[in-house]
Amino acid sequence: MENSARNIFKRSLYSFTIVYCLFSPFAVWSAPKLPPARLEGQAVEDLPAPYNLRAVVLNRSVTLNWAWDPPDPGPLFQNFGYEVMRGTAPVGIVGETAFSEFDLAPGVYSYSVRVKGGAREMGRKIAHMSAWSEPAQADIILTCAGPPVIRLKVVPTKKVYGDIPALRLHVTGDVKVPDGCRVSRAMFHIDSGVSSERSGPLALDAQGRFDEFIDAMGAEEERITGGATFKVYVTAKDEVGDAASPFFTIDLTRRDPYAPQ
Repeated sequence: MENSARNIFKRSLYSFTIVYCLFSPFAVWSAPKLPPARLEGQAVEDLPAPYNLRAVVLNRSVTLNWAWDPPDPGPLFQNFGYEVMRGTAPVGIVGETAFSEFDLAPGVYSYSVRVKGGAREMGRKIAHMSAWSEPAQADIILTCAGPPVIRLKVVPTKKVYGDIPALRLHVTGDVKVPDGCRVSRAMFHIDSGVSSERSGPLALDAQGRFDEFIDAMGAEEERITGGATFKVYVTAKDEVGDAASPFFTIDLTRRDPYAPQ
């Protein structure tokens, strides 16, 4: 008798688990599929609208965040997503309460979000959706009138060298941008003509100046047996775009190991 009761309890628990997984809203929301641009079936505006839409601007990118409370009980969605509108044009459908755009042109943008989800009810396809959220504004304002202007000077620590590790270049100059404009990246580039180009970051002071000693070649690069010609240039980037300095060419001579010292 005790074994029979235990088996009945196990079957009941198994049945309850299946029903819970089918109808629990947590199971529905765990892995939603994004809807197509147009949902099939009868369109019904019966979902709550997203709220607290916020737009954060960083240089030429916009990141949106918002909140949404699903109805309880709600439809058993076969697909679900948030549709994002910029102005009067849809720009994306996402599965999370966040969305980002990059490399936007300067201007004033208005964003809004709504919920879309497809379900099948009583054998019919239903396209559930919400009203649009309150809009959020994003202003892309450039403080840079153009790309940076770079001045570069390169002087080798010696014109005649005995070994590659002794080769160092004194790289000086500045990267100029208008007041209020920010340089996001400055890099040096060295081309020996026999190995791949070497690059690395340059540290700029508050006035955009740089002053560094840089190894002409890395220890892993192909050895140079005679004279060496190095082409050096600097690149920099601001919110408008990239700029590169003219090439600075350095000709070096290797010391004859048999010459009188």
